[in-house]
Amino acid sequence: MSKEMIEIYQPIFFSMDLIETEDNLPSMLFQVKASAETLTRRISFEDRVWFTCESFDQFISSINGSSEAELVSMDECVKLQILRGDRPRFKVSCESKQIPGSIDLVTLCRENDEDEFAKLSESFKNFPRWW
Repeated sequence: MSKEMIEIYQPIFFSMDLIETEDNLPSMLFQVKASAETLTRRISFEDRVWFTCESFDQFISSINGSSEAELVSMDECVKLQILRGDRPRFKVSCESKQIPGSIDLVTLCRENDEDEFAKLSESFKNFPRWW
């Protein structure tokens, strides 16, 4: 795993690989991949999306502090959420509106135990920030 990549293997496979940065509006282009498997099926999606550096910072500061942390892509097509309750849940949603009159939506959501949540939090907190 490179320093400019976030990878999580449990409970959902999830990765964000940094492709490009933009300094005029501090933002980052990521290749986002997510998948989940059950005994009978595999659900996955992959997309290239921009996130502002400001929204990335807000997400990281919210991970341990609030009841919910949310990171939304600039085009609002990809959303990452950490939902707090009895057990934290990691939720990834991807929406595609590429075909006129059609919306494709994939949402993956799984509970985390404390170890998984700690790894998830550290993956985002350790991402190098230059802004």
